[in-house]
Parts: sequence; structure tokens; C-alpha cells
Amino acid sequence: MTEHKQPESNGLGIASLVLGILSLTGFSIFTGIPAIITGAIGLKSPVNRGMSIAGLIMGAVSVVLAILFFTLIFILILAGAFASSADEPNLDRYYDPPSTSIRQHI
Repeated sequence: MTEHKQPESNGLGIASLVLGILSLTGFSIFTGIPAIITGAIGLKSPVNRGMSIAGLIMGAVSVVLAILFFTLIFILILAGAFASSADEPNLDRYYDPPSTSIRQHI
């Protein structure tokens, strides 16, 4: 009777793949960074390297997109702040100081 061995599995590769998929579906940096870490560690195992690579790539893409998104938001906030301060009316031109001549007081 021959004994059948279960094929080895790469738990970190599977974890990286799952985290990478989650990072692209909306969890962004919260699962993207762990996907990169588990994918990099999972590459050391010869089993299921493709899962590790896929998770690592999806995590990296997610983190890069998140950084670009937050940079764009920051730039838009700054642009809005500068635009609103430039649009403020010049209140000095509406101010008519009272005349100090004596005729006006009489």
C-alpha cells in the first residue's frame, strides 16, 4: 500500500492572494501592505509562488493607487483653499471713511 502525501501548501501565498484581492476591492492600504509583506515572505517557498506573486502585485498596485488618490485629494484641497482666498472681495474699496471737514458737521 502506498501512502499518498498531501501536496504542500503555501499559506502565506494564499493569504497574500486573498489580501491582494481585498485591497483592490476597496480596503486599499489596510490589506495592501499586508499583501505585499505576506507575498514577499511567501516567495521563499517553492510551492504556489504564483499566488504569492499575484498577491504581492495586487497589493503594490493598491498601495500605489491609494497614494495617488490621497495626493490628488491633498492637491485639490490646497487648490480650493488658495482659490477661495483669492476670491475674497477687497473690502477696502467699499469702505468710505467719514469726512473730517467742518462743513459736514454743521
